[in-house]
Amino acid sequence: MSLDAELFILSYAKIETALLFTPQNERYISAKREIEKKLEQEYHITQLQVMARSVDLYTVAYKEQDEQKIISFPADEVEDFD
Repeated sequence: MSLDAELFILSYAKIETALLFTPQNERYISAKREIEKKLEQEYHITQLQVMARSVDLYTVAYKEQDEQKIISFPADEVEDFD
């Protein structure tokens, strides 16, 4: 996976986390759709889902060209909304 695709998946995880606190935020909802669209069109990545959060990590599941995969990010990185 390219670094760009990984950064888009991280952005997706950040937005999903932000939506837990403000689920009706149209700006976040729109940004999430744009990221999903870009990942699908440019990287063939679909079906993103934040699967788990531990003390230290968030785990995101996704399909890349019909192959199920997972990636993890440090919790402090996902929860940094600045």
